[in-house]
Amino acid sequence: MSSSINLSDQLTVRLGDLGYTYPGLSGKSKDDFGFGKPYIPYMNIFSNCKIKKGFLEFVDIKPTDRQNKVQTGDLFFTTSSETVEEVGMTSVLLDDIGEAYLNSFCFGFRLYNFDILLPEFAAYLFRGDELRKKISLFGQGSTRYNLPKTQMFQKLYLNLPDKVQQQKIAHILTTCDTVIEQTQSAIAKYKAIKQGLLHDLFTRGLDANGHLRPSYPDAPELYKETELGMIPKDWKMQRLVEIATMKSGDGITSAFIADTGDFPVYGGNGLRGYTTAFTHEGDYVLIGRQGALCGNITRVSNKFFASEHAVVVTVNKDIDVDWLSQKLDAMNLNQYSEASAQPGLAVAKILRLFITKPQHNEQKEIGKRLLSLDNKMHAEEILLQKYQSIKRGLMGDLLGGRKTVDNGG
Repeated sequence: MSSSINLSDQLTVRLGDLGYTYPGLSGKSKDDFGFGKPYIPYMNIFSNCKIKKGFLEFVDIKPTDRQNKVQTGDLFFTTSSETVEEVGMTSVLLDDIGEAYLNSFCFGFRLYNFDILLPEFAAYLFRGDELRKKISLFGQGSTRYNLPKTQMFQKLYLNLPDKVQQQKIAHILTTCDTVIEQTQSAIAKYKAIKQGLLHDLFTRGLDANGHLRPSYPDAPELYKETELGMIPKDWKMQRLVEIATMKSGDGITSAFIADTGDFPVYGGNGLRGYTTAFTHEGDYVLIGRQGALCGNITRVSNKFFASEHAVVVTVNKDIDVDWLSQKLDAMNLNQYSEASAQPGLAVAKILRLFITKPQHNEQKEIGKRLLSLDNKMHAEEILLQKYQSIKRGLMGDLLGGRKTVDNGG
């Protein structure tokens, strides 16, 4: 990849000279939706630079209807948005989805041909920062912003590299998307595995050999009846107050929090920054106390500062911290917030809750297995952020003409 491109090698062309627009569905009522022919919904366009062919909805198209069918290579624009930065979001149809239509809150743009602008390149070009800024300047409105398409197609000019460059740029960015999607799939797979494990480990647990116990229907002799249902015979049912204490952290102002420092500061939504002092040392569970992330669980260790927005959970010696953090997370503690202008965690109510408690060794093994999955998910999430950052950089350089792809690709 070379370091720069001569802008004189690019073609400047008015968008309106490349094709023509057509409207989406018209004359439909709510009774016409949910069956019939596929159509591309608004959110498919808003959320994706390329139309996802598995994300279609259905509308009844009568033989007498005169509706516009979409075609492979068409560009779609949203017509309005709540913010000017999101007006005119664009997506491109690259797959053959057969007879299909377009929702009524978007319009289509059909290229006369693909000699100047390739659809696979357009998918990224219209999502690039530079072109997005230009499109947002056309937004009109106050509480909601609309896109004046006639004005935009007359005044919006594109700086386009030649078709060979467009193909290469599209290939590079498509490769980035493939890696990102594979990473997202891995994260989704681990989440699904964990959901299954949470149910099995917190209802059946592990036997002395580290294997899942047979379920109650398969081995009823291994279980006993409690207020919480059937649980393994050697488990106990106890209130949280019997196995842990919960206390809010200390007050701290933003003036004492820095980007770097000796000790991490944890609040209601996890890591907030660093400070030169610490309030706790050891293994703890923190619960978000207020706000949108009320009930959020954070597992911490070593020396740290816990702010007043976090509830610090200190466990008894027969409790494994990893096991309890997973148990609390699975309990969806945000449901125990107290209604007010600023929702707060009802700690006293939580402490009265009953939970099932395995023996310590079993707790430890359960916590270890679930934490291992969390670590794998976290590693994939770090990779995802890395790949997304790489893609953003490449889009800025390649679509902005700051770099080009050499003949070797």
